[in-house]
Formats: sequence, structure tokens, C-alpha cells
Amino acid sequence: MKKIFHFALVVLFTSMFINCSSSSEEEVYSIVGTWSFSQSIENGIDVLSDCERNGTVTFNEDKSFEGKYFALNNSNCVLDDTLTGTWSKLNNGEYTLVSKQVTISFSGENTLIVRENGKEDYEVWVR
Repeated sequence: MKKIFHFALVVLFTSMFINCSSSSEEEVYSIVGTWSFSQSIENGIDVLSDCERNGTVTFNEDKSFEGKYFALNNSNCVLDDTLTGTWSKLNNGEYTLVSKQVTISFSGENTLIVRENGKEDYEVWVR
């Protein structure tokens, strides 16, 4: 009887360990939060200026977003454009901006890769 009880405990703890290990391997990241413009890759080259790196995008829990883009104006770095809209999560774990032709995917927990659909160039946003 003791052997059966001991065996049952070993099986129970082993199955708990396997279940915990497999669930921790599935990385699920949230897009919600504020991200900073880090790179704009065109033909394999980062073309983002220091001023443009001031850009941010904030993804809200209500699925809205606001992006702020900066540019040089007479040697001054100024807010150049603000983009607002909504975002949605796709079935494959990627995201998209509704009515924009872009796909957003994670490269680790704190890095977003933004691609215009059908294009090789991409943007990198970090938090």
C-alpha cells in the first residue's frame, strides 16, 4: 500500500511540474502601454534621426492608440504629427491597427516590430 501511495505522489508531482513548465514556456505579452520609436529600417539601414526617436505610441486597454511623431523644423525638434485610432489582436498573437495596413509583432517582451503589409522595411518600438 505504501508503494502505491508513494508512486501516486511521484506521478502527481511529476505531472504538476510538467504542466507548470509547459505553461511558462508560452510567452504572452501585452501591447498595452507606451512605446518609444527606436529604429526605422529601410533597405537594411536605420534611417531614424535623433529627433524622430522622440516619437511615442500609447496603446490603451480600450483598444485605442495615439502616436506622436517628431521632425526637425528650422533646427528645432517639434511634434510633427499625431495619429489616433484603434488596434486589434489577431488570432496568431500579432496585432494590427484598424484601417491601417500594418502588422505588429513582438520580438521579446519589450520590443515591437511594425511592418506595413507587403513591405520588407519595418519599425522598431521599445518600452
